[in-house]
Amino acid sequence: MNKWLSGTVLSLAATFALTGTAMADRFPAGPHLYVTGEAVEKLKPDFVETSFMVARTGADVPATKKEVDAITDKVWAAAKKTGIAREDFQATGFSVNPMYDYEDGKRIYRGTQVSRQFNVKLRNMDKFNAWSEALVQTGVQDIAGISVNVDQREEKEAALRVTALKNAKLEAERLAGALDQVVTGVHTISDSPIGEGGGGIRAMAMRMDKASEGAPTLPDHVELRAEAYVVFTMMKK
Repeated sequence: MNKWLSGTVLSLAATFALTGTAMADRFPAGPHLYVTGEAVEKLKPDFVETSFMVARTGADVPATKKEVDAITDKVWAAAKKTGIAREDFQATGFSVNPMYDYEDGKRIYRGTQVSRQFNVKLRNMDKFNAWSEALVQTGVQDIAGISVNVDQREEKEAALRVTALKNAKLEAERLAGALDQVVTGVHTISDSPIGEGGGGIRAMAMRMDKASEGAPTLPDHVELRAEAYVVFTMMKK
């Protein structure tokens, strides 16, 4: 696991002028350190996730639903052929919505759309191009998103949050020691720069850039990142 310590002193003061009660709550009146702790982990993706919709529009709702059913069957057959497990193939129920055009201020009914949303995880990413081509062949017209991800992501993000806090503490202790001070406690913790909102620590994930033309290029890693903005109190040794 690759992690990088990044601590940046944003505020160091023996006396600190504060304006407003909210800011006074976030920063103590006495000596303090305002430090950023960061933790980053680059992981090999466990799967590529595709989100898409199967939709057709027609005047006859039952007939239109049969069209969507037929495409859904083709999509599932393609998924099985590609090696996608049943638990990695998720589909919502049917959505039925009347569709209208507007001409000269008048609403004109043009049929009813029947649709289903799909979310599919492909674990053998070497087959991604074949899977993408198979989707096109089945009649899928709207692929909303393609992204790589990792299993047990929440657990990995939770571990990064703890690491970010530990890194912030290490940096605060190093800086305080250089000033002949000791860290005495924690006054404020935030996931964004103090005074700009936030509360609690969140981990952020790098999203895949989509290629503007042709098949998208999958990244070779998923980057998880957690940041903690912490105000530590301190005192003379």
